[in-house]
Amino acid sequence: MTSAIAMTRLPEAFDFLIQEVERESRYAVAAVEALGRIGRVRVRARIERAVEATGSERLRNVFKHFAFQEHSHGRSRNGIRADFSTAICT
Repeated sequence: MTSAIAMTRLPEAFDFLIQEVERESRYAVAAVEALGRIGRVRVRARIERAVEATGSERLRNVFKHFAFQEHSHGRSRNGIRADFSTAICT
């Protein structure tokens, strides 16, 4: 669900997902993942601020894992396929 919302690339979609992070809702991790895959610099800065404001180590780890992905192939800059379970388990 969160990936589909992020893929619309509508400002309202980004606002909604960032609010989910700020509230630390049960969708917060998925929202960070979805927004991280989009690859927009402005969105990245907003999500980083929201994650840091929560103080959640779990969200911080997910953000670090997904924030640098190339949005076209789902791969990080070092070529390793991103994996959601790895992000939340580290």
